[in-house]
Amino acid sequence: MNRVQLCWDDLETRLHTIASLKKQVFKVSSPTLLANKLKALPPPAVGIVYEGMRSVGQPGVGLNKGLSTNAVFGLYMTFSSVQYAPGVDIQTPITDILHEMRILMMEKVSPSSHNWQFMVEAFVDSNTTHEIWMQKWQTPVLITDRS
Repeated sequence: MNRVQLCWDDLETRLHTIASLKKQVFKVSSPTLLANKLKALPPPAVGIVYEGMRSVGQPGVGLNKGLSTNAVFGLYMTFSSVQYAPGVDIQTPITDILHEMRILMMEKVSPSSHNWQFMVEAFVDSNTTHEIWMQKWQTPVLITDRS
């Protein structure tokens, strides 16, 4: 199996350990599939999207050949924005799950033998019942015949 797929699988395995997600973690390859799947599952849920590779300008052998890259993955989470009673919200707070995801990934080694690197965390969208947040993570992957 190639390194990018191994990294994608690693993210899915790690996120399945977060109890509040209730195993509602899945991989998708397109924004359309992501939107459909997030709508179909009760929140909270996380869709993992492989967002491609980006060239890295680093000194060394790979620079001239364009072999040094970062594989980028987006973690898109849906949360309930409905309060069950005035002033009472029984869902796990968004910030708690986002924090738990950061702790889960920080300083962890990916299958490419490099640490996962945090890129960004941001609000994406909302409607009357759901909010979508995302985190982006990357890990260096050298392009070879095995990546």
